[in-house]
Formats: sequence, C-alpha cells, structure tokens
Amino acid sequence: SKGQPSPQNLYEMTSLAYDSRREQVILHGAGQNRDELWTLDLKTRRWKNMQPKVLTPAGASPPVCTREAAYIPGEDVFLIYGPPVWAYAPAENAWRQVRISTSTGDELPRRAGQNRAMVYDPKRDLVLLVLGTGGDAGQASVYAMRYRHARAQF
Repeated sequence: SKGQPSPQNLYEMTSLAYDSRREQVILHGAGQNRDELWTLDLKTRRWKNMQPKVLTPAGASPPVCTREAAYIPGEDVFLIYGPPVWAYAPAENAWRQVRISTSTGDELPRRAGQNRAMVYDPKRDLVLLVLGTGGDAGQASVYAMRYRHARAQF
C-alpha cells in the first residue's frame, strides 16, 4: 500500500468480493473490530475506507465480518452471512440487515463456524450458502436464493 491508507488488522474471517460494476475489490473485516469495509480501485490501485452507514436496524453498529460474502452484479449488492445476512449497497454506501426465511418459513439457522461457504452463481443467478455443524463428520445444509434488493425485507 506504500504511503496510502489501507486495511489493517486483517484476520482469518476477512471477506473479499469483486465489484464488476466499479472494477473494484470489496474487503470487509478490517480494523480492530473487524467491521471496516474497504474498496480497492483496480485502475488506480488505491484503497478507500468506505465507512458505510447502517440503515437498518436503525442505530446498529456495522456488521462484524465472519468470512462469507458474495457480490451480485445485477442487484449491485455485496451480501455477507454472519449470521444474520447483511446487504451492502455500494451505490448508497450503506448496510442493511436482511431477514431471510427458508421455504418452510423458518429463518436461516444461526450457525457460524468453520463449516460454511457462500458463493454467487451468475449463470443461475443464485446465491448458494452451505451451513454445517459437527465438524468434519457433521451434517451440512445447502440453501439457494435469488436475492432481489428491491423486494428484500429489512
């Protein structure tokens, strides 16, 4: 980063995603509290601490990074799974906590550990989330969703 501000205190739980609209990398999880959100402009190679506001829930602190993230170009949203699910809208520079329910009407399990993964499949326009418990011999569940920011419940 030579002579410019850059993300500090990066840990195992840092998440990255490529924002194809702006040709930048979004990094979440820097700082002492792992709640900072930075962008790296790939053209200028400059970092920027975005310091986004939290719109919902009102008065909440920014989410702490727990590693899983995906950028959805069609929605222009960076999603993270904590739990819970949070959406960062780069155009607004703002976080919103998202209420996600499963096909049975239940909320996503509040499992956070090493046995999880999140990825966006652009061909199918799906966010895939794997949540597991019990270590290497435990069970895992796979969730798929089409995220629509305009219809999301916050």
